[in-house]
Amino acid sequence: MIGGVKKFKMNRLHRFINFRNSGNIGDAQLGLFLSTDEGNSFIPHKNNPIFTNDYSNKFENEHMGGNYKLIKTDTADYIFYQAKSSYQDPKYNIMSRIRRK
Repeated sequence: MIGGVKKFKMNRLHRFINFRNSGNIGDAQLGLFLSTDEGNSFIPHKNNPIFTNDYSNKFENEHMGGNYKLIKTDTADYIFYQAKSSYQDPKYNIMSRIRRK
């Protein structure tokens, strides 16, 4: 997996959406790249980006940080990450998302 960020957009729509939030729409995303030749070449996953920030979640309503950790088990996949929120007081939160198998 690779993490990336986008250049901050300053058009009218983005200024309206970001009026109360300091982040950029989709400012942090994860993409998955697959290799079938032991890492000599990589093919992007057809659903990239597979992970983006969720502005409807009050605990990650500004932007996500640069640390991500994927943990796979027999029953579920877990991603742990940082997200900034202005809910109550500005702060970073440790977040997780789970995909059950």
